[in-house]
Amino acid sequence: MVHVDPPPQRVPQAPHEKFEVWRSTQNPPQLVRPVLHAHAPIVQVAVVPQLRPHAPVAEVGKRYDTAAADAQQRLDDEDQHGRLEAEEQRVDHRHLAGEGVDGRQYHHHDSAGNDKHDAGGEPAADPASQIAALCDAFPGLVLAQLGAPTAREREAEAERLLAAGDQPQAGDDARVDLCALHTVTIDDDDTRDIDDALSLERLADGRRRLWIHVADPGRLIAPDSPLDLEARRRGSSLYLAGGILPMFPEVLSNGPFSLRQRLRSAAWSLWVELADDGSVAASGIQRSWVKPAYRLSYGDADELIDLAPPEDPDLAELDQLLQRRRQWRVARGALLMDLPEGRIRCRDGEPGLEITEPSPSRALVAEAMILAGAVVAEFGVERGLALPFRSQLPADLPPAAELSALPDGAVRYAAVKRCLSRGLMGTSPAAHFSLGLSAYVQATSPIRRYGDLVVQRQIGAVLADEPPLSQDQLQEQLQTFETAVREGIGISREDQRHWQQVWFEQHRSSQWRAQFLRWLRPQDRLGLVRVDDLAMDLAAECPSGVDPGAELLLRVHQVDCLRDQLRLQCSAG
Repeated sequence: MVHVDPPPQRVPQAPHEKFEVWRSTQNPPQLVRPVLHAHAPIVQVAVVPQLRPHAPVAEVGKRYDTAAADAQQRLDDEDQHGRLEAEEQRVDHRHLAGEGVDGRQYHHHDSAGNDKHDAGGEPAADPASQIAALCDAFPGLVLAQLGAPTAREREAEAERLLAAGDQPQAGDDARVDLCALHTVTIDDDDTRDIDDALSLERLADGRRRLWIHVADPGRLIAPDSPLDLEARRRGSSLYLAGGILPMFPEVLSNGPFSLRQRLRSAAWSLWVELADDGSVAASGIQRSWVKPAYRLSYGDADELIDLAPPEDPDLAELDQLLQRRRQWRVARGALLMDLPEGRIRCRDGEPGLEITEPSPSRALVAEAMILAGAVVAEFGVERGLALPFRSQLPADLPPAAELSALPDGAVRYAAVKRCLSRGLMGTSPAAHFSLGLSAYVQATSPIRRYGDLVVQRQIGAVLADEPPLSQDQLQEQLQTFETAVREGIGISREDQRHWQQVWFEQHRSSQWRAQFLRWLRPQDRLGLVRVDDLAMDLAAECPSGVDPGAELLLRVHQVDCLRDQLRLQCSAG
């Protein structure tokens, strides 16, 4: 039996046990409204030390520092929606791959009277009982019920598709066999759902053709099947500090959907030939078979780029080609703002700091993914094809003289980021300011993002001379999965903030060097600071009158993760 794993659900086992509930990101009252999230059943509220019957809503939803919370929320929005799509493409926290949210594997059946058990042997309450208990504790709150295929239906389909992975499927005979290409995948060490790979082909006339291969889950997943509807309802995989809640069952996303080393895999392959200036001279898209020769970590790929061994020069040449492409985008206004990124990761219930450093291989993969998105977008534009285009309005950036007066790096980037608008999505093409592109589509993570799967289906319909979704039909689907994606982003943000609080509780006596970036709420002396040792931008109380770039000393003034409290304070360094 193949089991499709929804996230774990927790109910209070004793009066003193912490009952974790997430705040809803939509609809007032925002702090306490329970919902069934698309990855559910999951209940969203605040984290409280005890769950008492008929606990007052105001008590549960109370926040101790409204000014800091509001400013941090705006900062999170700015960071999430104003940053480069390159970060969204590849700094997507794939390194959080693992089991369930608390590290266990979960075995769930449907809720039609069947018990649920986990690997620990303890029976888990069914969703209806948990929701009823929550409603008893918080009378008057409204639950948002989301319909979905039953777990049994999804399990049956997953079991069938797992068996069908090695069997011929419709359209397989039309795939181009690219297994002879020297193909590699590049990902974090613990990533198991590999959805993109790269190749370099040297043509007889001296031209070099860059190949970007993308996993093809649509070979097995039929539109509107139980697993497809569930993936649409989830919108994307959900990345939490303790692990990933995948969009598709792991037996599929880590199995027949994935581009696995030394195994023939179904893919969508894009080929690109670049002109001397980095523009696209020629391109094409086709369904294919590929067989990755190596599964490289970013560290492995960095060494191959740096050493460029004569027996394996492909990555070094790919790096040169994609640097040329990156410079082409920069000449058209693209913004490059790479900094180390720190996140709190939870292992065995203990939070730890993990920092992702920029590297040549990460830049290479990011640029390849952006190139693929540009090629797919141009494919759609030329054919009048409705796609989930991503765009960003032009920004009025500070004058060059003003930016050059600021310290390079985080301080200058903060001045730029505050001017950027949120990314937009629509079914018609529009320019993307920070990428320097006239049109852009995310198209390289169909195992993790439902929108990317929709893109593949739209392209497939055109190539097969079948009617694709119209703009209205696509817009209807887009509204469904984008709502779930936004909600998931909010849950991930709240999860990361909670574990930051837990981490700072354990380091409350420490101090860190910080650099002042800008004011968030000057009237509250709330500023944004960069802590290089943590690779984080944090909201903190700062001395009056400090200027961007000023050196400060950060310490924890107050923290209580059970009451959602974190107050950081800076003094002169």
